[in-house]
Amino acid sequence: MRILLFSNIRGPDAYLPLNLLSLASYARALGHDVTVVDGQTEPDWLPRCMAAANDADLVGVSSYTGPSINAILTLLREMRAQGISRPVAWGGYHGTLAHRKILQEGWASFVVRGYGEHALRGILRHLEFGEPIADVVNVSHLDAAGQVVENPRTKIDFLDELPPLDYDFVDVDAYFTADRRIVQYISSYGCPYACTFCAEPAHSGRRWRGFPVARVVADLQRIMQRYQPERVSFVDPNMSSQPARVAELAVELVAAGSPVGINCNMRSRDVLEIAKLVPISVLRQAGFRRVFIGVESGDDGQLKTLKKSATASGHEQAITLLDEAGIEVQMSFIHDLPGETREQAEATLDLAKSLLKVRTPHSNQSHHFYMPYPGTELAAAAGGEEHPFDEVSQDAWARTSTFKANAVWRGNAERRSWVIAELDKLHARNPAVLPEKEIARLHEEGRIEDDYVERFML
Repeated sequence: MRILLFSNIRGPDAYLPLNLLSLASYARALGHDVTVVDGQTEPDWLPRCMAAANDADLVGVSSYTGPSINAILTLLREMRAQGISRPVAWGGYHGTLAHRKILQEGWASFVVRGYGEHALRGILRHLEFGEPIADVVNVSHLDAAGQVVENPRTKIDFLDELPPLDYDFVDVDAYFTADRRIVQYISSYGCPYACTFCAEPAHSGRRWRGFPVARVVADLQRIMQRYQPERVSFVDPNMSSQPARVAELAVELVAAGSPVGINCNMRSRDVLEIAKLVPISVLRQAGFRRVFIGVESGDDGQLKTLKKSATASGHEQAITLLDEAGIEVQMSFIHDLPGETREQAEATLDLAKSLLKVRTPHSNQSHHFYMPYPGTELAAAAGGEEHPFDEVSQDAWARTSTFKANAVWRGNAERRSWVIAELDKLHARNPAVLPEKEIARLHEEGRIEDDYVERFML
């Protein structure tokens, strides 16, 4: 069968659409013909999508919650306008979280909840051979009466079936710049943690599974030989979910000659566990160059409410260990959380102030304001019965961002202004760790506007 896979998930820099590449590699291994279109690097994405959709048996789209939805709606509206009636499967984090509303609004025939490899295989068998859609795991659909049906979810039990990612579905060079050659890679699926603000618990059901270390090392060597990047960025939801595996990977990479520089995300709790198995300096020797740590809050009570499985002191210990080993740390904080007290907000700023002490060049802090994701535990509590985020339209979600105040979630304007003023002071203390561009972004994102799509997306 012929499949079109499309997304347009933009950030400050283009990054390889691993979600599409994984599905495309798997579908082609099953004998299907796949076209991948990534709006990040293809200015003519809409006409290219339309040409592919005209011949496709299935159109698959993927988005995060936020402006990447707008490109999907643009494509689907154009298909309708041109009379191209094809089955549509909507996946990704936003599809998982907002599957009921997407179906009720008529945007898709199928919505994938969680990982899509088995769902895609089942949808294709349903379309090609008439196998019952009710038997396809991880899929939501409408029954004959127009009611949403949620098929059972499955464990992450498909990794052994997945072929290596075929990056040649896209032009990899288009994702490089003159000063940035990074190839994204995924070594594990899912996350066992239960953070209330995060989309991942709903997406993976708090299950985790990773590729064997030997495969990861072989994949990294293959990527280095083929594309010669400066670094490989692991985009696992949480690369450190199994600390013993990280320690083993580090040892094996050292034995293999440390073929590549590595960026990844870890949790502070996991870093402390890894340090019990191998010195963090071994990670540096193995090629680990940059680690993202989601700090979120500096208040232990708030961290407990967020189900972060972390403490402020644990954050500081882990970041100090990474810094002492010469590994860059990107520390991320969330401000203006629902129900956050002034004391909790001050504790977060105090921790950010303390962490200005990191010395490794290019370590930095990023600061964000809370933005609800539909279907998450914290969003349900924040919205309450009067403002159920599950009922927000896709057009409205397309006009949001994970950073900026907007019509869906305006936040506390007074609190946000105060946070920005306090962060201005921290920037003055150490502009290398809390850079000017971060402060400038926060000043902009503190304003409540509703023109995000026009300025950013199209």
